Amino acid sequence: MKNNIGIITLLSLLWACVDEVTLKNQRATAEAIVIQGKLVKAATASVEATVLRVGDFENSDASTHISGAKVSLLAQDGARVELVEEILNRIYRAPIPANFPVKTGTAYRLQVQLPNGNRYESAAETLLAVPKMKQVRFRPFALKQSSNATNAVETLPYLAFQVSTPLQTTDSRENARLRWTFFATYKFSDNLKKLCYYNEALLNPQVFIYNGELLSAERLDTFSLAEIQLNHRLAEGFYVTVVQESLSENGYIYWDRVKQLSERSGNMFEAPAGKIITNITSMDNKIQPVYGYFYPTEQDTARLFISPAEVGNPSPYCPVVGMVTPSICYDCLAQITGVTLQKPHFWID
Repeated sequence: MKNNIGIITLLSLLWACVDEVTLKNQRATAEAIVIQGKLVKAATASVEATVLRVGDFENSDASTHISGAKVSLLAQDGARVELVEEILNRIYRAPIPANFPVKTGTAYRLQVQLPNGNRYESAAETLLAVPKMKQVRFRPFALKQSSNATNAVETLPYLAFQVSTPLQTTDSRENARLRWTFFATYKFSDNLKKLCYYNEALLNPQVFIYNGELLSAERLDTFSLAEIQLNHRLAEGFYVTVVQESLSENGYIYWDRVKQLSERSGNMFEAPAGKIITNITSMDNKIQPVYGYFYPTEQDTARLFISPAEVGNPSPYCPVVGMVTPSICYDCLAQITGVTLQKPHFWID
């Protein structure tokens, strides 16, 4: 094993979804443990965590799921929830029982015991209320891009998603720190006219955050958050789901560092990359490095339907003529994950 890790892979836990975020310029002097977790206060409260060992295996940086760990969520009054391992998903997860308090203003922490007995614990983090979004909208625009092959400049159609939201809640007079994540659900018909519904995380690994403390106003109006290219995904009907989260001061600092590192281009004139903070510590004072972050959050969810007519009726992906090998155009269920024949409960044409 080499004496450093050139790339630390952190798992960013999103709402009902886990995505790997590869962050460059983060080095450790030995094999490291990465613990990432989140408690979500929503209509159905839940807690998730990933436990990884990250190191240089056979001259390549890699992460491995640590199976058999004991992972627990603790409230400040001593109440505890044990997370259950889902081996195939490389995650520990649990719904929150009715007798476990999930309240704003309450502090929570995560405890992890590895199969070898090593124990880790997060700092106590307070769950903050989240403002309720007023509106999510989209704005079409054109973006000029250069082609790598010919260096020709072409203009491509894009959509920008915008959110309007108060920055304060009934619980607080202080402006909130916010994080947003995006998910797409869209229709997809194959050559045989079978209709599938695709579900996917959108715009990963980009990080969308806002520090309300920097604004004197008490709300954001038509604040541009994210952009996607207008393509076949919007040809038969498209829903974007926007999830808004509240963040503590340290939670915001964590995601701000993740954002800075994920957006680094390697340009020599960029400011030096800062080290990502962690609120996870070893309870046994082990020398082995530990990374990651646990935080509780309240979520607010908004959905926006975009009809094909609203975006100029883009061409569908299928039918595709003359294909030799099987593809999703022969069977829209061929995609392994995130596809179903069942119409989502929220889908209204």
